[in-house]
Amino acid sequence: MTTAREIDLAGISDHVGQLGLGRLHPDQGRAVIEVLAGRDVVAVLPTGAGKSAIYQIAGSMVPGVTIVVSPLLALQDDQLRSIEASDLPDAVRIDGSTPAEAVEDAIDRAERGAIEFLFVTPERLLSLLDDGALSAVDVSLLVVDEAHCIVTWGHGYRPAFLALGEARRRLGGPATLALTASADPRMRRDIAAVLGLAEPATVVGSIVRDNLSLDLVVVDDHRRALAAVVESALAVHGRTIVYVPTRALAEEVRDAVADQGRPATTYHGGLDRAERADAIERIGRCDRMVVAATTAFGMGIDLPDVRGVVHLDLPPSLVDYYQEIGRAGRDGRPATAVAVVTGSTSSRRAFTGGGAETDLGLCVAAHRALVDGATSRRAIAEALDTSLSAVSRALSTLEEAGVVGLRPSPSVLLDEADVAELHAAATRLDEFQRSQRAAVDRYAAGGTCRWQQIGAALGEVVTPCGHCDRCQRSLGATDPGSGGDGVAANADDRVGRRVSHGVFGDGRIATIDGDVATILFDDGGPKAISLPHVAEGVLVVH
Repeated sequence: MTTAREIDLAGISDHVGQLGLGRLHPDQGRAVIEVLAGRDVVAVLPTGAGKSAIYQIAGSMVPGVTIVVSPLLALQDDQLRSIEASDLPDAVRIDGSTPAEAVEDAIDRAERGAIEFLFVTPERLLSLLDDGALSAVDVSLLVVDEAHCIVTWGHGYRPAFLALGEARRRLGGPATLALTASADPRMRRDIAAVLGLAEPATVVGSIVRDNLSLDLVVVDDHRRALAAVVESALAVHGRTIVYVPTRALAEEVRDAVADQGRPATTYHGGLDRAERADAIERIGRCDRMVVAATTAFGMGIDLPDVRGVVHLDLPPSLVDYYQEIGRAGRDGRPATAVAVVTGSTSSRRAFTGGGAETDLGLCVAAHRALVDGATSRRAIAEALDTSLSAVSRALSTLEEAGVVGLRPSPSVLLDEADVAELHAAATRLDEFQRSQRAAVDRYAAGGTCRWQQIGAALGEVVTPCGHCDRCQRSLGATDPGSGGDGVAANADDRVGRRVSHGVFGDGRIATIDGDVATILFDDGGPKAISLPHVAEGVLVVH
């Protein structure tokens, strides 16, 4: 394996020039160097940080074809245009609509080394491997773009993501680069495990976006929340995305914005391909457009100049929230992100689905279905007359307990499922989900810096940003005569210090909000600890 010191830095500089970039950010440069040294890499860099440049430079410098696995055709379109506009080698895409003769031509060119980049979806990659189409292609680099989808989409929705590790093996185990804008430490470990990366280099950029101001509005009920969402969207001077839980709410917000004379449209899963294309074209033409959307909108749509993102309620986790607000201000200019929530945590479940606990009976039944010959999630769901999401949760519990394997497809590891072990596994997973929901609730109700809270969810200790609503209020409170208590947002000198906990082990304090500390434990990830409960020596601060 080449060492990082042997990398041709001048060659990297030449390829940076081919992309029209002045220079690489240090995080980009480190990722490129690690790939060129032959290492697998998991890179977590903010939206707009130039993740595509990493594989474009590294792929161009390594002999052989770079396969780019990307979940959405719109995302591939954007990246293909970027390559075509540069001096980089040729790129092609093979998707479900590619004619057979075009597929043959692309594969022939790949075998001859006449192209550098081959773009595919996870499903198309698997079909090409099954057909033997890639058997003579020298694949030197496998890129998995939007790699968080392995964790968030793999179970139930697009299980082909979970087969990417097997696909990598069938390609001969090329160096692999997993790219995403948002993945906490647990997700990073899961991504590496699915892809079969033994000891990947991990490049994690700071999550803080200095140009993105965070705000949160608390209202009493649903109707006031809708009104506040519309008001917040109208206050943004420029393109604005409004995220809502349902299609019906998207249409309601669109109509309310349009009634105020502002151009507005919707984007959600109920639109057909032509309607989506028309919506994107309209959005691109109008720099004042408000897009009322479900989570179907954003990934793969190149809008660097979005000036604001407004949420009606909060997503299931702060990782999801960070992913979605990252679509604002990608051009580096000032942008805002506003979340509108009701004061009741019981009503703050429009996105989270209520947080149902694991059904152990369904886990046992799903295991029995696998033992009886079921080979897919869909087959299990049909056999048990239940939903794919319920089956996926049951299988996750079975995997956590070591009873089944899920990669590349569900398989039986143990013929008998120990109910006690299933209960323990379910408890671990349920606790993780509860911690995710609790972090969202603390974000809505807490008094500390917004970026600190998001940082804690993503495994980073962040100093108070100074420009979110919490920091602004606390800074105002320090002004003479303001009537405030003079305490800046989370300006606690214990933040960042190492700690030892009698149960969870060693970690680092990420936030302190009143009597609650969020601690990033080295092995267990972020956990909220009530400080009065650990005052008797269970928590030792170093």
